[in-house]
Amino acid sequence: MANPKVTSHAGLIAAIPALLGFTPTDSVAFIAIAADNRVAFAARIDIKGAMQATRQVVAAAATNQITTIVPVAITADQITGEAVAAVAAEVLITNGITVPTQLWTEAITAGSRWTAPETGESGTLPDPQATEAAAHRVLAGRSMDRDRHTIADEIAPTGSPVAAPAPRRLDTDPAAAVSAVAAIARRHATGSVLSDDDAATIGTALRDTAVRDTVIGMLATDARHAITAVCIATARRTDGPARSDAAAVYAMGMYIDGDGTRALIAAKAAKAADPLNTLADLLLEALSIAAPPSMMRRVAEAAAE
Repeated sequence: MANPKVTSHAGLIAAIPALLGFTPTDSVAFIAIAADNRVAFAARIDIKGAMQATRQVVAAAATNQITTIVPVAITADQITGEAVAAVAAEVLITNGITVPTQLWTEAITAGSRWTAPETGESGTLPDPQATEAAAHRVLAGRSMDRDRHTIADEIAPTGSPVAAPAPRRLDTDPAAAVSAVAAIARRHATGSVLSDDDAATIGTALRDTAVRDTVIGMLATDARHAITAVCIATARRTDGPARSDAAAVYAMGMYIDGDGTRALIAAKAAKAADPLNTLADLLLEALSIAAPPSMMRRVAEAAAE
């Protein structure tokens, strides 16, 4: 997805839902600006505890060689929002980040009020659905959801989980296991419903590190969307390590696609299902420093070697 150019305070705020993939509330959004005045990346934190989380944004800026960030507080309480934006700006400036402005808005909807407290500028927002960033997101075939909870629901468990299968249910040959996963993914991509046996097969297959690495490698190919779709379906139908591995592979695919929000939510789900999942650890660390999707693609390519 092409990164939008910063042209106005109101336009920058209105672009946040498209940049994140959902409309944040009671949050601080950090918009990193590249040298060409285009958005480099966007990050969001809960408005509570913003000071501590701002330091993670500083680390992400260093990773991406970003020196300019605009903090935007999003909350109905103007006094609190402007104060939090000021604190976030102070932390950024103290760490060598240029903060051209700090902003507050009551909400990111058409007509919502916004202010730039330091300059006294204010106004109302345009329709977030009509921004350049929203257009780029639509053209890329990516959704823009109502809120973060909507995205989290996508990977929530559904129904009774499929029991973890015994290893004998799948050929122990890694090549055969990979072929089985690929075949199920292809069927699923053409509309076939994921059966319990399919979910069990994928859940078992991904427990084998060699198989998982090869499947991760497929995320760097045209098969990525089929693999991510079948993995999220498997994650919803299984629990424990099987859910964890499927969620982690899905998170990796979302990261490569540039959908950091879904990658983060899925990586956290993977970690919750199995605290020892090392792929989830890798993804969470990479997300915390805003490592670029191209880096994750290289990791996927290396995993298949």
